[in-house]
Amino acid sequence: FKIKRSILSVTNATDQIRFCMLTEQQWGSYWRYFVFPGSSAIGNRGASQSLSAYKTFTLNDKFSPNLSTLHINGSVGFRLMSTPVSNGTYTDLLAELWTQGMTGSDAAGAADDNVWSFALFGGGGWSAVSNLGTTMTPGAGFLVYVFTDTDNDGDNDLPVNLSVSGSENSGNVTYPASGSIDASQYGLAGNPYYTTIDFDDVTRTNVEATVYVYDDAKSGGAGYISWNGSTGDLAKGIIAPFQGFWVQATGSGSASIQIQTADKSTSSGTFYRMLDTEQVGSMYLEFSDNNGGYSKTWFSYNADGAVEKDSRDAHRLMPLMATSRLAAMSFAGDQALDINNLPFDYGSDVDVPLDVLSLQLEDEQYVTGASEVSMSWNTDDLPGHIELTLTDNLTGDVVDLHNELDYTFTTEPKGSFSATYQEAVDIYPLLGDARFTLHTSYGALDNEHEVALPSSYALDPIYPNPFNPRATVRFDVPEVSRVELEVYDITGSLVETLLDEKMVPGGHQYSWEPKSLSTGVYFLKLHTANQTFTQKVTYVK
Repeated sequence: FKIKRSILSVTNATDQIRFCMLTEQQWGSYWRYFVFPGSSAIGNRGASQSLSAYKTFTLNDKFSPNLSTLHINGSVGFRLMSTPVSNGTYTDLLAELWTQGMTGSDAAGAADDNVWSFALFGGGGWSAVSNLGTTMTPGAGFLVYVFTDTDNDGDNDLPVNLSVSGSENSGNVTYPASGSIDASQYGLAGNPYYTTIDFDDVTRTNVEATVYVYDDAKSGGAGYISWNGSTGDLAKGIIAPFQGFWVQATGSGSASIQIQTADKSTSSGTFYRMLDTEQVGSMYLEFSDNNGGYSKTWFSYNADGAVEKDSRDAHRLMPLMATSRLAAMSFAGDQALDINNLPFDYGSDVDVPLDVLSLQLEDEQYVTGASEVSMSWNTDDLPGHIELTLTDNLTGDVVDLHNELDYTFTTEPKGSFSATYQEAVDIYPLLGDARFTLHTSYGALDNEHEVALPSSYALDPIYPNPFNPRATVRFDVPEVSRVELEVYDITGSLVETLLDEKMVPGGHQYSWEPKSLSTGVYFLKLHTANQTFTQKVTYVK
């Protein structure tokens, strides 16, 4: 069945929870808003605020994919937000919250501001909004410190609903609106619509394939969840309305993204395991201890994967709230990763360092200590030609991830490091030698076990998209038949015929590398015996 959102009435917390469960199942629509660093002194208005210190709080904010209001629930603390309209002001959106320290706020004379924008200049940083009457920038994220007492009468007024007047952004939105993101720098973008958007569909120019969202309800403590186009905890890369999110420029710099109306999504989608003939796969390891600590780290296997750092690798970012925790991460060089993207096929074995830290927060320092940890893993989506073993570099134990179910070990003290940082985001450091080594062995693809032939024609999402210099086109053919693969420009004119031949049943792959096309949007059409498939693709020189 289908929920008719226009007639659904939500009147209390129980109804909200029921609606959340239904829409998560049907639409994948309810997501959390997240928090940002704040001083432990920010319990009272006017207290000194520092973005390099932290405060712990619990949130329970829920969002739907196509609503004009934002439900703020939970506790005092920071939220990353964005605007869904083209001409809304901060005053309009934040009218139900207490604001201070700036023109147009409830207490303009207060010493401390509680609304900030993110400036890309000089490496990126926070800048207090000077006037709440300023129009918010569509496609850009911003930071708000939410007080539970929204009218300064001494009581807790949450939850509240926020709304903003004006017309929803109806056209495509570029972030940043002017200028660009410098090489390897992070930028704080935002969903510019009232509906969820699919990050995989967002047009990226010199931007890494990974996206980061902060999850205050993450198991084991608040932290980042990420998605690299095929793998990660941010399911399918869906971004909620009113939500800010981080992107990172490649080493080339001059980076930007364009969010198009076509990127809107009414569902989180459904994940289907790829056939072993598809050049994609993934696995993850989970870690837990007796103190409630939990962590998870991902590995993806793609045709564009690399042993060194690549565009689909996701950094293991430091949490915005410093609390004691368990932290697991792999490494590419000295860079800690949440998702490590490796080759789908490779001429030799690959060894990846993997570390697990039990961290206790002491005087704004993370102190590593000894803790008994249980490790498990899921290899259901691992390609059949890949074999994994894990070596405990301290004990010498070798664990076969295909034939064993779990492994228990005790973390070791490895010193300490600062729990605060000056930049908007930062990654975990490499402390000494990694505890484990994940060993990947590649078997011959020709020796794969027999897989079922496709039952219907299909065209998989073109990857990467946008692309330069080449893109991979994969499609299924269930029977011997003629297949045509053509490229059209935005005027509907045929630009190039890539394939026009009879093909045998099975999964097929075509590597498309344009030689004379100009930068722009094109349409790839796959003509089969009984159906035509069309996909939009962006070529960037």
